[in-house]
Amino acid sequence: MLPNHGEDLIVTPFAQVLASLRSVRNNFLCLTNVPVSKSRRSSGAATAVTPQPKNFNPGDEAYMKLALETVEELDWCLDQLETIQTHRSVSDMASLKNDVK
Repeated sequence: MLPNHGEDLIVTPFAQVLASLRSVRNNFLCLTNVPVSKSRRSSGAATAVTPQPKNFNPGDEAYMKLALETVEELDWCLDQLETIQTHRSVSDMASLKNDVK
């Protein structure tokens, strides 16, 4: 899900997709317990939002819910990148995303 904080206001389609991909990355780290220090990501933004460690066990309801949300978020990002057009407004993209969930 996209953040609802005032400071995280998403104003461009690119920023909206970027925020979703960051969410997917954080969820992936929670699900897999991959150490962040071994990430190949070079941007300083990679460590700016570190997911809180949680005890997820494959097969548990919370694990499956987060995994499903992550795949849905990633699918949405991929759909946007496949069809993005410069004249589409952010509100159009956001309404399409909300329709999927």
